[in-house]
Amino acid sequence: MACACAALETDLLFVYGTLRSDVGHPMHWELRRLAAFEGPARLPARLYDLGAYPGIVAPRLPGDVVTGEVYRLREPAAALERLDRYEGCTSVDAEPHEFGRAVAQVRLLRGGAASAWVYWYLGRPAHARLLSHGDYARALRERRPGANL
Repeated sequence: MACACAALETDLLFVYGTLRSDVGHPMHWELRRLAAFEGPARLPARLYDLGAYPGIVAPRLPGDVVTGEVYRLREPAAALERLDRYEGCTSVDAEPHEFGRAVAQVRLLRGGAASAWVYWYLGRPAHARLLSHGDYARALRERRPGANL
């Protein structure tokens, strides 16, 4: 799964972790500068808590679904270059990359499906915690002291 793609296949981006609006990471505001919010979406995948951020891998079971958001990139080539730097998967980043970008089919919660760029975790999640509910924002809320479980 290479990051640098010759052709821009779509101007949509699916985010599921630190870039989500309800996670509160500063990089989300950079994303908002680069893209317009399209709406909530889901993707067939398995979500893992890697510590400071999550990662997704291909689904193994029919119920493996990740909750996220879709954004329309204003200038896709420039936006993806910036996001690839954030995800550490540019040609100047050390190999092997932890994440790789590829197009996947996402289900928009307002209805319909769309092709969107997704950053997939390329490592081995053997020592990471599976978030079977597929929602990173929920996992953050649950890990905070005093959170309702």
